[in-house]
Amino acid sequence: EHDIVRALFSDPMSHYGLNCASYSCPNLAAFAYTGKTVNEGLARSAKHYVNHPRGLRIAGKSLVASKIYSWYADDFGGTRRLKSHWKAFAEPPLARSIEGASIDGYEYDWSLNDV
Repeated sequence: EHDIVRALFSDPMSHYGLNCASYSCPNLAAFAYTGKTVNEGLARSAKHYVNHPRGLRIAGKSLVASKIYSWYADDFGGTRRLKSHWKAFAEPPLARSIEGASIDGYEYDWSLNDV
């Protein structure tokens, strides 16, 4: 993940396809990524993750995100670009909430993702 995929492709979408299988990671895909399906599959994974409390959680004007976004903020264009990235995949109500929320922290649950 780090030495080959991230270094070679410099694409933040890789975080939605390659992960450590802990609960706070995006879900493991139940399909193989191929040349024809990789972009669609990663976008689907990103949308699911961003719209799930494991990826983002908003309460009022406070936003707590997965530490993936903190650890790899540079991959997403820096912390100032995180909201734009999230809004690109968020359902409309969540996208509106992201706009007015401030990032209050990052969390991560290392327990096994058996969902």
